[in-house]
Amino acid sequence: MQGILEQAFANFVDACRHLRAPIWRIEPTGHAVGVTDSPAVRAFAECPKVIEQVADMVRRLGEVSDRTAAVTLVPGLQVLCFREVLRRRRFAWIATVVPVGEGPDESTLTQISSLSAEQAGAFLDDLHVAAVADSAQLEARANFMAELHDRCVGYLSDEHTIGEFADQLTASYEYLTMYHRIGKLMGNLSEPGEFIGQVLRELLDTSQFGWVSFLRLRDEHQCFERAQLPSFSTLFDQSRFHAEQIEQATRAISESAACYSPDPVIIGCSAGIPPEVGPEIVAVGLCDEDRCMGLIALGARSGKEWAVSSHDTLPVQAVAACVAAYLRIIRLYQLERDSFLGTLGAFSTALDAKDSYTQGHSERVAELARKIAQAAHLDPRTVQTVYVAGLVHDVGKIGVPEALLRGGTKLSDADFELIKKHPEIGNRILERVPLLEDALPGVLHHHERWDGAGYPSGLSGSEIPLMARIIAIADSFDAMSSTRTYRAGMDRATVLEEIRSNAGKQFDPDLVDVFLTLDLAWYDRMLESSESQQNQSRAA
Repeated sequence: MQGILEQAFANFVDACRHLRAPIWRIEPTGHAVGVTDSPAVRAFAECPKVIEQVADMVRRLGEVSDRTAAVTLVPGLQVLCFREVLRRRRFAWIATVVPVGEGPDESTLTQISSLSAEQAGAFLDDLHVAAVADSAQLEARANFMAELHDRCVGYLSDEHTIGEFADQLTASYEYLTMYHRIGKLMGNLSEPGEFIGQVLRELLDTSQFGWVSFLRLRDEHQCFERAQLPSFSTLFDQSRFHAEQIEQATRAISESAACYSPDPVIIGCSAGIPPEVGPEIVAVGLCDEDRCMGLIALGARSGKEWAVSSHDTLPVQAVAACVAAYLRIIRLYQLERDSFLGTLGAFSTALDAKDSYTQGHSERVAELARKIAQAAHLDPRTVQTVYVAGLVHDVGKIGVPEALLRGGTKLSDADFELIKKHPEIGNRILERVPLLEDALPGVLHHHERWDGAGYPSGLSGSEIPLMARIIAIADSFDAMSSTRTYRAGMDRATVLEEIRSNAGKQFDPDLVDVFLTLDLAWYDRMLESSESQQNQSRAA
């Protein structure tokens, strides 16, 4: 709208050039001046003392009910004012000067304007064409000029409205396709960081804002942290902004109660918000019943108008509703997943507890397998499946006599054949649990060997499922590193050399290379904790 009013004022000045009078556009923050080519009129119009007096008169008029007003500047010279009106809203004042009757004398004009007597005389001569005889003519002049200005505004407003309507139709189509794309992305629960990044990209590319950001608020259950949802993410025009400015603005907004609502809020730059990211910012809360999970913010609208309208906020509100729904699903999914993994962990812990010397084995193997899978750059979903398979890889030992598991003597061939059954027993137990279907290959085949000499199926090389190859390394490493009834744990150098020497025989050589790059300080802490618990248990 500001662009319409500025152009309308320029057109209005051109239409009034025949009056040879100065015309001011007085705003709360400044003014604009339109004058004729007359040097004397220009000197009067641009005189700071005159501008100050005219602006002060206009400010004192305030929100008057009348559209037009006339105020005496000096005897014989009236300041004629009327309000800009666009779409029933009032904006700046338009002001001009009109001589009435004989007009002012030169000495009085010289005092108020600091013009020389010669300049004042030239100004009055030029202004004579705009003179009116009395108050009735002054009122008629005011009404004429107000109506002329309305026509200038109306013409541009209509033209702008048609163009705006066409732009909005185009934007509406783009927003519809954006909603469709975001809807398709909502099924990606395993990579919430990627989902948020794609949503921000859609908003930045489709809207007219120069930057967009996402901020995650504190989650009491830490579901979002465990789901690896970023705490802050932003995309922006890198030629105009810096990430630090946008993060500062977003965090400042998050401290305001205004963002704790699913309805869009338009915020002006204030304390804590760098002015470069404004002048107006749209913020929408990502709400779940009575809690706010985060917010989406956009700023620095570009295009013909910098002012934010409902055409900008409604699409953002719709996208925010989708993101809020996604976060609710992530939260519930994470809680159910945590409950499921907790149950598996408790089950594997109970199994490990059959033998105090294997306490914590399944948890350590699961964590080792996860670290190997991450170092091998597997996707997050596969990494998670490998972890779950590690937790339950030995569940089949529930069908093996405890005497064999606890035995400290050399096993007979018959005893070893019984123990070799545990992968198949575990597979039969777990195949009835739909949520564990993807983990079954790791349970069934974690004792296969790269050279084909393993069990139960004698698979070799890449025939062995990838997760089983990973668990095989993790299982063997932990078995050699931890203390058992029949021997003490082996030192780290010996264990690593054993793993290295069996690359291409027992283990996948590429995965061995990956494993040997791991920092195992965390493993040592887990092992130390388990062995401390074992000692306490045996002492009791």
